[in-house]
Amino acid sequence: TPTEGTNVEFTVTVTNNGPHDTTGVLVTDDFPAGLAYVSDDSGGLYNSVTGDWSIGTIAKATSAVLKIIANAPVGTGGNDYTNTAFINTSDVSDTVSCNDSDSIIVSPNTIPKPIFAISKTSLTSWDPINAGTNPIAIPGALMLYSINVMNFGDGAAEEFIISDSLASELSLKVDGAGPFTFTNSAYLTSLIYNYVNLGDVTDDVEFDDGSNFYTYTPVADANGVDSNVRAFRINFGGTFDAQVGANTPSMDLQFKVRVK
Repeated sequence: TPTEGTNVEFTVTVTNNGPHDTTGVLVTDDFPAGLAYVSDDSGGLYNSVTGDWSIGTIAKATSAVLKIIANAPVGTGGNDYTNTAFINTSDVSDTVSCNDSDSIIVSPNTIPKPIFAISKTSLTSWDPINAGTNPIAIPGALMLYSINVMNFGDGAAEEFIISDSLASELSLKVDGAGPFTFTNSAYLTSLIYNYVNLGDVTDDVEFDDGSNFYTYTPVADANGVDSNVRAFRINFGGTFDAQVGANTPSMDLQFKVRVK
C-alpha cells in the first residue's frame, strides 16, 4: 500500500493454460481515475490512455506479464482506487472464462501531518503605581506574553517558524540575556532555539520595524525596550515531534513588553 505522494506498482499476469497457443490477445487495464500513470515495461505495447495492452500471441503453458507504475498524488490518502484488468479480445475462445478478469483495490495511506494548536496569553507583572500587587496594564507597566504550541498530529514538522506582531501601544523588552525564553515539553526534545545577540544574522531570531523587513536590529533604550520593533519571527531548528500515544509534544515561548 503506497503513501500518498509515492508510487505503486501494478502487475498484470495473463496465463494461457492451454491446450493450444492463442493469438490476438488484447488485455484492457482500467486504470483508476485519481492515480497518475508514470511508466510501464511493455515496450510500447501498453496504451496508457485507453488502457489496452496488445499482447498478441501467448503460447500454451506460458504467461505474459505487464508492470505499470502509478503515482498516488497527495490528497488520495484514505480513498479506495480499483484497478481492473480483463481479457478484451482473443482469437481463440476461452472455454474457462470465469478467471478472465481480476481487480485489486489500492487505498493509499495518508501522509502523516502535524496538527498544531496555539494559544497566547498575557500577564501584567508590574506597573508604576501598584508595583507587583495586582498590577494593571497602564502606561509604563510590564507584561509577560506566553505562546504555547502543541502538536496533536501523527506527523512531525521541520522548518517550524513562529511569528508575532506587537500592538502599537507595546514595546518589546530586548535587554538582558535576550528577548525570548524558550522551553520544550518533556515529550519534545528535537526543537532547537538558537539566539546569539540582537544583531546576529546567523541565529534564529529576526525583527521587523515596519520598514526593514525582518532585518532590523533592536537597540535597548533606558527602559530596556525598543519601541520600533513591530514584529518578530523565530526560525527554529530541529524537528517539532509528532504525538505518540497520549504524549503530546509542546513548546512555550515567552517575551516581555512595556506599555507605552
